[in-house]
Amino acid sequence: IADEKSQAKSAYYFRWDQIPPVEKSQDVLMEECYAAFTSAVKSRSNRGAQQVFSFLSGGLYSRCVVAILHNLGKDVIAFNSSRPGEQDQLFAEHYAKSLNIQYIAAQRPTYVHSTAKLFEEAIRTTGRELKSIKYPHLVFSGDGGSVGVGFVYMDDALFDLLHEGNV
Repeated sequence: IADEKSQAKSAYYFRWDQIPPVEKSQDVLMEECYAAFTSAVKSRSNRGAQQVFSFLSGGLYSRCVVAILHNLGKDVIAFNSSRPGEQDQLFAEHYAKSLNIQYIAAQRPTYVHSTAKLFEEAIRTTGRELKSIKYPHLVFSGDGGSVGVGFVYMDDALFDLLHEGNV
């Protein structure tokens, strides 16, 4: 979807129904996928910085990003912003401990709906000093289903409306 002269236009850059079948084994496809994913994370992390930030939720995508950064030998500072005791926060904390990486947990404020603002607010409230970090504006993120489906933007007021059937 693109905005051209105040007109919304849509186009496909590929179509699922026109992709030809691939004649490779599952093992080969998994190896190729892993290599491509690792290459993508590596290319974005090679800016001369040893220390990197990454969002870390309980979800698959952010855990995969953090795992690759960790395997690349980066000093990962993992950041989670959710409500205390939520599955997301508990899984993220457990995963960070299992990798023995730095972990920042901050309660997600209900009024912030921008990833950049969320990160800025959480860092401010944790009192962390970021001046020694080479690229504090570079943050890795594994935006998966929770972002795509919008569940990270759910708050108590929205849940109340849904429970009331007021959709």
